Amino acid sequence: MARLLSRKETNKRKTLFRDEAMEAAAALPSDDITFEQAWIIHKLDCLGCLLHDVHNPKSTNCRDNPYCIKRLGLEKFEKLIKAEKINTAKVEESQKRRDILEVPCGLTNSGNFCYVNSFLQVWYNDPVFRQIIFDWRPSPDYVRPAPPAMDVEAVMNSLQHLFYTMQTTPFEDTDDNRHFTGALRLGNEQQDAQEFSLVLFDALDRNLPKHPHGEEIRQRIRERYSGSTSQRIWCTCGKESSRSSPFTALQLNIDGFKTLHEVLDAYFGEELLEDYLCDECERRGYVKRQTLPEKLPPVVMLQLNRYVFDVNGRNRKLKTPIIYPRELSARSFHFNVSKYDDFDYELFAVMIHEGDNTYCGHYYDLVRHPFTGVWYKYNDEHVEQLARPPGVDRSKTIPGGRPTPDMKACYGLAYRRKEPSIPEIIMPPDDITETWIVATEHKFDGQTKETIAKSERRLNDLTLRYSQLSSLFDALETNADRYKTPKDVAFLPTKLLSEIIEKEYVSMAETDEKNETAESSTGEKCMLEEPTAIVSSKRPIRASRLRTVRHKIAGQLSPQEMPVCHHGRLFVDSVLFGDVKAVSRVTAESLLSQYGITTKIKYDSDASESVHPLLTGCDICVDCVKELRREGQFRDSLESHVKLANRIFKDKTRCSLSRVPKPEGYLYISKKCLSNFKKLALREMEHQHKLQSAGATLQFIVDLATVDSKYSASASSPRRSRGARRKRLMPKSKDGSPSCNGCHTPSKHAKDDVGAVATNCDEATSSALEVKEENDDGENGLGAADGTSCEADTEKSPVVEEMTPSPYEMEEKPPSLDDGVREMAEIDAKSSSVSSLESGSQSMEEERPMPVENGTPRSEEGEVEKAAQEKCEAQGTDTSPPERPSSSPLERPSSSASRSSTHESGAVEFNSELRCEHGGINLDEFRQAVSPDEWKQLSSYFDPATTFLVRCDEPICQQCEHEFNAQQWGKQELKESLRDLRGRIGELLREIDRRRPTEEEYGTIYSRGICSRFLSKLNAIIRARTSSLLLPSICQDCVLCSHGLPNVGLACDIGNVHLVALTEQEWTKLCEEIATGLGTIHSEPPRPIIIQEQGRIENMCEGCFGERLEALNIQRYVYNDAFIYVALSEDGALSATLPKTTRRTQKNKCFKVKMSSTDTIKDLKIQLYKQTGQTPNDQLLYRELGGSLLDGDSTLFEARIEKNNADQPLILIAQSMSAVSTKYDEQQARVPERGFIDTALAH
Repeated sequence: MARLLSRKETNKRKTLFRDEAMEAAAALPSDDITFEQAWIIHKLDCLGCLLHDVHNPKSTNCRDNPYCIKRLGLEKFEKLIKAEKINTAKVEESQKRRDILEVPCGLTNSGNFCYVNSFLQVWYNDPVFRQIIFDWRPSPDYVRPAPPAMDVEAVMNSLQHLFYTMQTTPFEDTDDNRHFTGALRLGNEQQDAQEFSLVLFDALDRNLPKHPHGEEIRQRIRERYSGSTSQRIWCTCGKESSRSSPFTALQLNIDGFKTLHEVLDAYFGEELLEDYLCDECERRGYVKRQTLPEKLPPVVMLQLNRYVFDVNGRNRKLKTPIIYPRELSARSFHFNVSKYDDFDYELFAVMIHEGDNTYCGHYYDLVRHPFTGVWYKYNDEHVEQLARPPGVDRSKTIPGGRPTPDMKACYGLAYRRKEPSIPEIIMPPDDITETWIVATEHKFDGQTKETIAKSERRLNDLTLRYSQLSSLFDALETNADRYKTPKDVAFLPTKLLSEIIEKEYVSMAETDEKNETAESSTGEKCMLEEPTAIVSSKRPIRASRLRTVRHKIAGQLSPQEMPVCHHGRLFVDSVLFGDVKAVSRVTAESLLSQYGITTKIKYDSDASESVHPLLTGCDICVDCVKELRREGQFRDSLESHVKLANRIFKDKTRCSLSRVPKPEGYLYISKKCLSNFKKLALREMEHQHKLQSAGATLQFIVDLATVDSKYSASASSPRRSRGARRKRLMPKSKDGSPSCNGCHTPSKHAKDDVGAVATNCDEATSSALEVKEENDDGENGLGAADGTSCEADTEKSPVVEEMTPSPYEMEEKPPSLDDGVREMAEIDAKSSSVSSLESGSQSMEEERPMPVENGTPRSEEGEVEKAAQEKCEAQGTDTSPPERPSSSPLERPSSSASRSSTHESGAVEFNSELRCEHGGINLDEFRQAVSPDEWKQLSSYFDPATTFLVRCDEPICQQCEHEFNAQQWGKQELKESLRDLRGRIGELLREIDRRRPTEEEYGTIYSRGICSRFLSKLNAIIRARTSSLLLPSICQDCVLCSHGLPNVGLACDIGNVHLVALTEQEWTKLCEEIATGLGTIHSEPPRPIIIQEQGRIENMCEGCFGERLEALNIQRYVYNDAFIYVALSEDGALSATLPKTTRRTQKNKCFKVKMSSTDTIKDLKIQLYKQTGQTPNDQLLYRELGGSLLDGDSTLFEARIEKNNADQPLILIAQSMSAVSTKYDEQQARVPERGFIDTALAH
């Protein structure tokens, strides 16, 4: 079914364009609309659009100009080319050598090795440590130990290679750290940076002595970072002891402190050991302890302990900001030195852990360049200069502003002793670095040339493709100054054009992304190989590649549709709404051929399909314009007729119940039709509008075989087979001018003169044929006679390959195209000039070629095509494929479906409210009398076949009148009987309603029971003032079970139905009165229910009564999307009680989850996990504190969990807290029980 176009589906601007055309059509002087007038209504007299070629161009496509195909997406290529040019410049800039003296080198992170990179960047920026590594030398006498022992020579070689690369590489980053991590056999797990630093230095200290050249390196490393402290313990009695111990880093507690000075004072200050027992005096509380430095190393590492344990034993991270200075004196460490001999330490590295948890996060450093003094942020491969140095001046203790982020996240501070000068670093000898230099230079040169060449190729391909598409759309564009006959104009869906551009754009953008990915993944292979010769980036796209691109893009195109009206022609709304564009027919056929798009007509009546050529300017629908004119006239007159309908509706003398006699010939219209007249008229107009667009659809479907066949032909026939000559047959009229077969065509030279048309469609009969020969040998410029290949032809002129027309015909091209296309355009221009009329009118009889599939004309089986073939055979021999006259409308297949007035799509039956179910005139509908002239005006908006005409003197349907009288008589009798019944038992019912019997009265006074539901119905009928209700009977079924025994009691709190106690006399009276009212006096009386003493029911069915109570009880546990409240309790606090508080406060303290009774406890735990972060396995759910544990596989109904249980919420006890995920890349939780045990550092 074709998509029905309606004004509801369009925006206001589209509707405005249609309203303008409707007003223009309504303003035409005559209903006999000519083809020229229809051409103007379709806005096909527009000139070329210039709104997109000015200084401040329009940013969107012009929907009101059918010739405008600008701003459909081609402008995206301009932005992409501009961005690619900027990217090319950036690539060239990025390929410059790094300034090794100014710009530091980053380290890539191939896994969770940010903690390794943090360590390496800190110690690389210590010149002395770097020199120690450069002074390392391997030894041929070293015996490599068997795994898992550490190969210390491999570790030191990789570290030396890495440091050398970081200092000399022209790249901004390096991945040579992979050799270092590989030598240590580090896994891909996240580890602690502090622990790695301690373990690595300890492993080097153990393994370096095993190497012939290792002892000296070991001593130099130890002297660089290792110091010693002395711990002194003394008592007031005079007993004292001391112990000296080495340290590599000072472990400082920062909890409760704000500045680094406070932390150091607490670490080196005196501490009272209250529980320490003195051996000498045997007293407690008089012993003190103090740690003081004995030797401070040149590099002092301060480890700030940010990991503490809470009261529940869970570790957490401290985010306390610590204000640290950029300079520290030796006396700040309580070092025993006078102020004259004091020396300073300067901050050169700040190690930062970014993350909310203790076992995952990300490490990076802030490091001061040892030679320039500039501070940089080292974040793996990203190195950027800091705007201001971290920390504060020595004179400041607390900064004036808020603490900086590094003060909250720093876990390590590295201070280096100030030296008067930094010694020059001596590089390793050439015999070691020679291979490293060659490999790095080869890698840099090869990667630089290849990257720049790739960028240039991308830019060239993008520019070339843009120029091809621009040429294609320039040739596709036409207007009133370009075409010669309406047959030269074809129509394509706007979405098809924009989608082709979009897919082309996406294809080029994806190519850029893939090339960037491939470029960034250049590995070690190109480092050791010579760069290959770079192919010229100016080479155009080859035919094989173009075929692949076209095939890919064609496969991504979605089918498009163009609606065809029910007259079998172009739907006028598609043009007015801008859904289709008028383009050059020849170029359009070439475009469809290039992308393998075939056109098929699909009929809505029987869903049949057949191949059909493009719709051209000859296929615009004059009949649709006539209907558009009628619609405009309809709108103009609607308001006046609405006022007429309202005036008739309010005139009480016109009512059928009025005693004013109706003149002869007057008719009746229902008041509903009059009150809703405007709505009905608009609905009928909408229905007619839908019928216009429901003829068929012209489908544009991709056929990939067509794309392949376009490029599979040899070079000797690039466009069509080289037959010597082709002939065009053109029927001519008797006066020598070409005849018109079905339409009036506006001439290009006389389109402003609407009356200049002199040719009639029916004048074309049998006439002479003018044969025009066309020479295809070598004049088209698209192939070479010597058999050169398509590929070579493509390289000469890529635009020609892009713009190759279809094998049907060619059209005049703009001067921007190359010579080959221009020559073909001239040939087509000459042939089209023959068809122009000297008298000012134009021929539209040129028959269209059949679509070509795989180089072979494909015949069609439709009636129109057969008729065209027969006509061609009768006129003469023609070498061209059989063609359909473009002026003949698309014939709609016969269908048994008619325009049914009862169709749900919106057909209106006017005045159908007066029709009864027997087909006559009904009795109960209000109606107004109208004159014949008024009837004609009001009914003119509707189809006469769906209009119900009722004359005032027409009789009412006899059957309806009889039924109405019988109904009124029965209602009167029922009303009188109910009035009598109300008088007899009204007081009795009121007495029963007020009664509240006691247990002693049951069985003695009140011995009968009646259904409470029956009494409710009876009360409602007795008190009602209408006669439409029927008197109920006493059936007692509501209070009897399937065994025929009572199963309900006297209490009303166990359900909606219960027994109401009556005396025996009251029971008898009710039974008699109800039987009298129903007319069933002689029938069997209802079964009485006996009430015994204490309210017991005689013959009560105990089993059914218990089941009923159970069913009513379990209804509390059946619900859907209700709230369940869960309170969180500490682990192990099962015996604790919830504090007393208000209900609202209690709700706020609970977790609220929306659940259904069919959900399981496990589902509830999953929902709680989303709110609490505690995994379902760690959750323990109890009904109450100290109660039983809820089974996870049980449903809430089986567990008897009530909804809205805020007063008694479920109790959730979490066995352990789950971590909330953070925003950082390295999220893998560290396994503390393993650590570095599986690496070389453990041996």
